[in-house]
Amino acid sequence: KWRLLKEVSGRVTQFIRTRGGRLVPPEFFIHLIGVVINADWIKRFQVVQESLDLIILLIVRDTANATDDQRVDESINDLRQKCKVALGDDVELKVEFVEDIPPTQSGKYLYVVSKLRWANMRSHKMRNLETAR
Repeated sequence: KWRLLKEVSGRVTQFIRTRGGRLVPPEFFIHLIGVVINADWIKRFQVVQESLDLIILLIVRDTANATDDQRVDESINDLRQKCKVALGDDVELKVEFVEDIPPTQSGKYLYVVSKLRWANMRSHKMRNLETAR
């Protein structure tokens, strides 16, 4: 006899969706900024998808690591080029420097936030799963 689970719940990951329907996982941005760009002047960041055509990159600068503006501009240009490869040429990427990026109500920090209605992809949340005998 098969048993039916009502719901399996867990973490929900927000993806960035491109106009072409491709999903870009948050790990892309974490790896790009934390490993590839590895800009020591970035203390914290958050990628916010406002629409299919607009992505805002919020950056909190690390004041302990003073970096000249030319190096910051070069890093941002590099970020823009690499993001265009993943997101497409038709997406506008705005960079905004902010004082702080607040955590969620639960105290967690999100690297990617999508404001699109479908954004809460259920990558780890599945409904109506049948369990094996």
